[in-house]
Amino acid sequence: MKINVEKCAQMLKKKDNILILSHAHPDGDTVGSAFALCLALKKLGKKARVMCADEFQQKYIKLIPGCLDIA
Repeated sequence: MKINVEKCAQMLKKKDNILILSHAHPDGDTVGSAFALCLALKKLGKKARVMCADEFQQKYIKLIPGCLDIA
């Protein structure tokens, strides 16, 4: 299934509870993108969080609080 930016935005607007998943061994680009999306969704009144099977490095976590759930 191919989704363009507009379709993705429509899908996110329709949902109120959104989980953002990161790829394994997340690097700074991945963490920054995931947390930026999380914060943007929260500003829209959505309940959003970021999760990854691997741990996020502390240097990233302390920069962007409020979106992380550690499973």
